[in-house]
Amino acid sequence: MLKRSFFLVVLALAMVFAARAPRSVRVSAQVNNACQFTLAGAFQNAQDPTNPSNDVIAIDTTNGATGSVTLNLPAGTKAPQLDNKISLRYYFVNRTCTGGSPRVQLAIDKDGNGTFDGNAFGYVGNAAFGGGCNPNVWETNNLTDNVPRWDLSQLGGGMTMTWSEVKTFLANNFPNYQILNISLADDSGGFASGAAGKAFYDDITFNNCVLNDRSDTFSDRDHDGVPDNVDNCPDTPNPDQLDTDGDGIGDACDQQIGPPTDKSQCKNGGWQRFNNPSFKNQGDCVSFVATGGRNGGGGTGGGGTGGGGGVDSDGDGIPDSRDNCPHVANPDQRDTDGDGIGDACDQQTGPPTDKNQCKNGGWQFFNTPRSFANQGDCIQFVKTGR
Repeated sequence: MLKRSFFLVVLALAMVFAARAPRSVRVSAQVNNACQFTLAGAFQNAQDPTNPSNDVIAIDTTNGATGSVTLNLPAGTKAPQLDNKISLRYYFVNRTCTGGSPRVQLAIDKDGNGTFDGNAFGYVGNAAFGGGCNPNVWETNNLTDNVPRWDLSQLGGGMTMTWSEVKTFLANNFPNYQILNISLADDSGGFASGAAGKAFYDDITFNNCVLNDRSDTFSDRDHDGVPDNVDNCPDTPNPDQLDTDGDGIGDACDQQIGPPTDKSQCKNGGWQRFNNPSFKNQGDCVSFVATGGRNGGGGTGGGGTGGGGGVDSDGDGIPDSRDNCPHVANPDQRDTDGDGIGDACDQQTGPPTDKNQCKNGGWQFFNTPRSFANQGDCIQFVKTGR
């Protein structure tokens, strides 16, 4: 009866943990050193509490903080290659390990197509499903030993498997599998009583790499796959690193975007991202750039002489709000290349993208990437790009 009750408790914890477990993904290719470990979340570089000259990493999960340490693996890596190559040292300050945290996660691609399919969890400690970690002393775990610490429930396996059983299960069920990366995860503060608090880790060995000083790590505290030292918004996830005004601050965290300095920044919807000043349309943005800020910028929150509603700054009968050249008269609103900037104020017209743009004299208005000799020459460019 006691054994049955214990198993039910373990199963319940596993279900809670599986729902909370982060999906493993490949770290950004910006990390070129094969042995660079990614610190994410609350993990940070620190000093050994028993030997201040020794570099370690640390995390404090007291208030529910979480973190991970990840290393990408070479393509095609399989479990037997990791024998005696998944280990670490830990020092828990007045806390322990229990309930599935901390743990090592193997990101498994079941069919070798490069897509993450599920985690294999190896729980830190000296007992099945983790546990038995002593506080306030350095201890070492080799997670490929004979302790039934591995949980492959996300992959259809058992919850208390030895490393030998893990290798057999993966080989028999997924012959083409590969392990994409290895992570150390510590999220104990959110669900495991007694496991919350500060922890130090050292000599983390994943595959052929060892994390034992600061040069082995880089930080990515917003989890967007871009290292903090090159991330233009290190505390706001923005994997695209979009920086519309080119000021070095990503749009995701830039409270003042602008002013534009090149008309190309206005195209492809770029004009909509500016707020210093803001613009009514692409032409308004281009006019601002072309006149050095003397015209344009008439959107909400912006300066300049442009207006909205029925204002017609250039007197061509077209309200600024829908004029593709609001400060250059062009009542025909001709826009040969369809880029939202009227020919009258578009210094770069082209390239043509449809043969109909070449007809009815349209070929004469293009100047990018070149001018055309006649309608046939223009159509030939559309077909061949030459």
